[in-house]
Amino acid sequence: MRLHDLIRRWAVSYTEHGKYSPVGVWFHWIMAGLVLFQLGSGWMMSRYPVGASKLATYELHSELGLTILFLAILRFGWRLFVPDPVNDADAPSWQSTAAHITQYLFYGLFALLPLSGWAMWSAIQPVQPLRLAGLVAIPPMPFHTLSPAWQYQVLDW
Repeated sequence: MRLHDLIRRWAVSYTEHGKYSPVGVWFHWIMAGLVLFQLGSGWMMSRYPVGASKLATYELHSELGLTILFLAILRFGWRLFVPDPVNDADAPSWQSTAAHITQYLFYGLFALLPLSGWAMWSAIQPVQPLRLAGLVAIPPMPFHTLSPAWQYQVLDW
């Protein structure tokens, strides 16, 4: 038996009993903590005066956003690999539908918000690249290769 089959069987042993796998729980709580931190750091950086503290907070906020994007990709892959437990059988269908829509909206936000932050960081043509989890350098998006008219169209949204 291959390793991915063993991992899937292990994870499904939880979902068959109406529970999330420990990996799914880990993704949930790590990302919840990061999102809450992002809300706080976003609020704080808007109150800092222009200067080194504000730039450092922007950098940390942006790098954590990229980390959230990376974790969201891994989390989505895990969801494709191991289905979630079905535990809403007693809920009315509208509540189940609303829960699924909310879940997909969160996945969309987990991708779009970090991408918009990366785009904004790239637009200011920073001296240093952002780092994924503080380790891997992520180059800026290549906005400088676009014509000024396209830059305006892309970055004005």
